[in-house]
Amino acid sequence: MKKSLFSLFALLLLGACSFVVNRNSEAIEIQELDYGIGKAELISTWKNEKSPTGKIRTTGKEFKIIKRTSEIPLAIGSQFGVNYVVRSSSLSQLNLTFRWTYPKTIVNNQGKKFSQVEFDLVKPTDAYTYSTYTIEEDYEMVEGEWTFSILKGKELIYERKFNLVKSATHKKYGEGKKP
Repeated sequence: MKKSLFSLFALLLLGACSFVVNRNSEAIEIQELDYGIGKAELISTWKNEKSPTGKIRTTGKEFKIIKRTSEIPLAIGSQFGVNYVVRSSSLSQLNLTFRWTYPKTIVNNQGKKFSQVEFDLVKPTDAYTYSTYTIEEDYEMVEGEWTFSILKGKELIYERKFNLVKSATHKKYGEGKKP
């Protein structure tokens, strides 16, 4: 009887340890819903010295895709990004790193150089979310391939590339043709 109870206890303990190990090696998946040029309402900004503009934008609950495309007009006011769901079978939220990598170094008005902007956020799992970039300053007008990445720790779990192109028809996105 004592051996049976001890064996049962050992099995329960072993099962609990396995559960913890499995949770730590949880598979995380990014389900891309849509991407491209869009619009999200600006709610606020917060200071971030790791960003060329010195701030990060907080936007509303939805990023409305206007046009599904990876080719983005290079213009002040262009807003582009990705709608997605972070999938996890057991975790309700995750600490993730978000990175926008520029095709070449950006030098802001203070003379600081940036090859990317990176920040950490807690995101809910199994729920709609999005990430965007908005061109706000002339020094952000960098033509070429911009890369949006999501990392869990040092592991790359998602990547989307956008090609920002100069357009003779856009001075400020949405203004129309030049005279």
